[in-house]
Order: sequence, then C-alpha cells, then structure tokens
Amino acid sequence: MARAGLTHLAATTYAEAWPGGSAGIALHRHNTDQVADRLAAAGITDGDLDRFRALLQDPAFIVNSYPLLSVRGRRPLQEDAR
Repeated sequence: MARAGLTHLAATTYAEAWPGGSAGIALHRHNTDQVADRLAAAGITDGDLDRFRALLQDPAFIVNSYPLLSVRGRRPLQEDAR
C-alpha cells in the first residue's frame, strides 16, 4: 500500500480462540484433510493425524483462529489541475 502511494497506513489483526469441537475449529480439520498427502510426504503418520483430529474434538484443546489482517490507508490529496 505504501508503494501504491497511500499514506496514514494502519493495520489491525483479529483472531479468536477456538475450543475443540467448535464450528470454527472445523476449518483446521478441513485444511488438514486437504494437505494430508503433503503431511504424509513430510513424515506425518496416519496415527499422528488421527491423534491431532481427536484433539480438534476435545473442548479442552484450544486453537487460535487464522488471523484476519486489515490494512487501511489514504490517498494523498491532489492539487486541483484546472
């Protein structure tokens, strides 16, 4: 945004804590399912994934949500070119 010429830049981050079994934590489960083949190639076993998936259902297990970053800025005022 700075390279685009915006000024007065500010950023905020929003995140939540998701307990196991909650609706939000299902996103971690789905993402894990989507990359299971790459995790296996990296040495993660099916047993490892099973234990992780069990943790995702345990209400005592708390995981942070993915952070949502918001950035804002202003265009500089331009001189009137009349």
